[in-house]
Amino acid sequence: MSLMETILAVGLVMSVIIGSLTIGIYTTRIGRSSQNRLIAINLAQEGVEVVRNIRDTNWLKENSWNDGLAEGTYKIDQYVLTSPPEKWFQKLKGAGNCDDSNPCWLYLDNDYGFYSLNSTAGKNTGFSRVIEITNIDVNTIQVVSRINWQENGKDKEYLIEEKLTDWRDD
Repeated sequence: MSLMETILAVGLVMSVIIGSLTIGIYTTRIGRSSQNRLIAINLAQEGVEVVRNIRDTNWLKENSWNDGLAEGTYKIDQYVLTSPPEKWFQKLKGAGNCDDSNPCWLYLDNDYGFYSLNSTAGKNTGFSRVIEITNIDVNTIQVVSRINWQENGKDKEYLIEEKLTDWRDD
């Protein structure tokens, strides 16, 4: 085997190794990005569902359909009632000090597996969520559930917009 053949063989092997590593790194990055996007989609949907649940509960309690859904920016807090049987509920709270410089991070609860604002419950997920409610008219509100996170040093955002109405208006 000549020197030239050896150099070509080593070059070919190195090309295969570098190509395989590049594909592996790219696949891992795409997988992580897909996972983050899926989490963001579900957190955003959950935000809209919490507002819808408040509206529906108001109807069941024969309250005004938009009681507790005033125009503004909110965060969702999770509570667990520990007396048996264990139950949990979600509540809208004013976003208050949540902004770009101080996002309200979501923490993954170690015991119950849900996302919470409670920093002692688990680890910081790197996601933040705010719910924006805007009055469109007397019978309609617009709900925007906005999720923010960072990925590969870039700010990412996913949002869901939905209009909720007082469709039972008498």
